[in-house]
Amino acid sequence: MLLSGEGLNLSTSAKVLDYADNSKTISILGINIDKTLPVSSAALAGTYKNGWYSSAVSFTIASTDSLSGIKETVYSINGAAFAPYPQQSLIVTADGASIVKYYAKDKAGNSELEKTIPFSIDRTPPQISYTLNPPPNPEGWNNSGVEAVFRGTDTLSGTDICTSSKTYVEGAVKTLSGWCRDMAGNQWYSTATVKIDLTSPTVYTAQSPLANADGWNNGPVTVIFSGDDQLSHIAYCTSAPPISDEGSGLAAGSCADKADNTTYASRTVNID
Repeated sequence: MLLSGEGLNLSTSAKVLDYADNSKTISILGINIDKTLPVSSAALAGTYKNGWYSSAVSFTIASTDSLSGIKETVYSINGAAFAPYPQQSLIVTADGASIVKYYAKDKAGNSELEKTIPFSIDRTPPQISYTLNPPPNPEGWNNSGVEAVFRGTDTLSGTDICTSSKTYVEGAVKTLSGWCRDMAGNQWYSTATVKIDLTSPTVYTAQSPLANADGWNNGPVTVIFSGDDQLSHIAYCTSAPPISDEGSGLAAGSCADKADNTTYASRTVNID
């Protein structure tokens, strides 16, 4: 007799009859049949965002079989040989894409189809650079407000967002802070240092030779321009050509600081 069902402690019997009408019934007890494949599932745990884990990933495998029971569950990580699952969480720490393969076998010899569970890990924060807007002059100074725009580079999950920071405050060392975050949620901080001078220099004028007590000269006069700047300091002052024509003449000049702030000035001289 063919038993087509499945279950535990099945039985079957048969009656044997000879030509003299002698008979005997034979029973077979305790037959166990399991034709159903076991079922396994895997679960991942870790810090997850946008399809990426920013932490080590633990995975657990649960296998069930309602008849003969599970004989063995095996797994493979990233193409390694299949190994028995130790019935506890396993940890993957390496950055990058990973794949876990697994399946279970029951005590009747049924083996489920191989299953896979892929995941990606990025535990490395982005690298940060920045640009200054506007850029400083060749002396390293700005004479207006400055914005630091931070940019991130991330070779795994990619950059999600970066901040920017502005300042309009004068100073030889002004710090602008910012950060970038990658798609996995890793965040890193950076600072930009700027030098800002918003104040134009003070310009002083002097003439050589000095005028007499009545404010007059009787020969050519040279006007000298000098300046003072407390922050970025004076870069240069212009000089006016000597004045030799009679009458009242105007000498014009300027001084610029290292932040390119410029102050213009003039001085009137009298020659007779």
